Amino acid sequence: AQPSGWRPASQGYYDYKNQLGWFWTSTQKINDYPRSWYYRLAYDEATAFRFYGHFNNGFSIRCIKD
Repeated sequence: AQPSGWRPASQGYYDYKNQLGWFWTSTQKINDYPRSWYYRLAYDEATAFRFYGHFNNGFSIRCIKD
């Protein structure tokens, strides 16, 4: 995966100098708010970290053909 910036729900765009990437998953977090899981990847880390965020955040998507 290529590092990319992201757009928070409330403002502008953050780049992080192509060092970090955020990618939505197709799995929704069941709760009282519209949230979904996403992964954060860093160019210098061997682990992808999983978080959940509001749908209004602008993260990348990755399409995979079955």
